[in-house]
Amino acid sequence: MRRHDVRALLGALSISAIAACMPHLEPMEPIATDRPDKTESASLVPAGMVQVEGGVTATRSGAVHTASYGEALVRIGLHRALELRIEPLTQTSVHAPGAPSVDGLEDAAVGIKTPLYRPDSGRRVLPDVSLLLATALPTGSRPFRGDGLQPEAKLAAQWSLAERLGLATNLTARRGRDAGERYWERGASASVGFDLTPRTGSYLEWYATRDEREPSAVHVINGGLTYRVTGDFQVDGRVGRGIGEKGGYVGVGVGRRW
Repeated sequence: MRRHDVRALLGALSISAIAACMPHLEPMEPIATDRPDKTESASLVPAGMVQVEGGVTATRSGAVHTASYGEALVRIGLHRALELRIEPLTQTSVHAPGAPSVDGLEDAAVGIKTPLYRPDSGRRVLPDVSLLLATALPTGSRPFRGDGLQPEAKLAAQWSLAERLGLATNLTARRGRDAGERYWERGASASVGFDLTPRTGSYLEWYATRDEREPSAVHVINGGLTYRVTGDFQVDGRVGRGIGEKGGYVGVGVGRRW
């Protein structure tokens, strides 16, 4: 055997030995964001990774116009069964006819997400289920600052209905506080997602919230698109409006994972 053939054989054996000794790494799933819909997913950011999501939204309610900038959510995979969630301050501007504009930062928030149930692979009837616990912190500007902590619990479930079709739902309970008085705000949502192409997704969503101090619930319907630029980077757009309300909102955003 020639010398260069021996070297080539030794090199191939060395590469094979190194590959055999390395731990097996499963292919990373593409990025899955909790935006742009309101319904939080049941999936967690992989352990050891950080994911940042954010965007801007313009809202009109009657003659009142609101703009939100930032909407940041930092998701940190602490463990395969624990995700830390941090929502930094969001800049908000409110403009109403005949009144001065109100500008400032909304409250920050912190929370966790943990799985409660993961069905076996294969044909699945039961959903993935996760629990989210969070609270707003009274850190915003005076016009937007909450009265103390605002704890919230959310149950998130999601089903894979078909290869390109999924359903996600949330049930939410928030213990608010205003002028020293505690109150309950409850909510529910359902979001149907459909993959248009391997990179492009769409969704249609309904959600409702009921503040016990108000006579009726607020219902909203919205939809949007997502486009995965790479496996770790996604852009999105959304549009929605309240049922029976004058006005609506439109927004765009991004998600990036490291």
